[in-house]
Amino acid sequence: MSESKSQPSARSRSAWQRYWLYQLPGIVVVAALAVVAAQWLSLPPWACVLATLLWVAKDAALYPVVKLSYQTGGPTGPASLIGSLGTVRDALDPIGLIKIGPELWKAKSSSPAAAGDVVRVVGCAGMTLLVEVRTPEAEG
Repeated sequence: MSESKSQPSARSRSAWQRYWLYQLPGIVVVAALAVVAAQWLSLPPWACVLATLLWVAKDAALYPVVKLSYQTGGPTGPASLIGSLGTVRDALDPIGLIKIGPELWKAKSSSPAAAGDVVRVVGCAGMTLLVEVRTPEAEG
């Protein structure tokens, strides 16, 4: 089943487009609430427009702050760690824990590794990292 050319996928949309598509329901709700409030409080129609424009201005001002959250590309989660080095915390025989930066990860190795050994992430299976033990010969 192929995607329609006229409907871009979520991945192909720019961060700007995704951001505003997520903001659209909130803008509609604010506009509706402004109209209802104007009716109940006998406010002039320009007050509805002003409230909605202020809400949109708030969203526009926040976009630069949250832009990175809406960008896609590159692997995420465990796949983003492929190629990273880690230190074995609990022996890998074949499964144990490794530390990469401040995080502990469940890891599986094809060869045993003792606590303190350095490993390189070569893949992932779900949330388990697949690692290989680094040997001094492989570094030089």
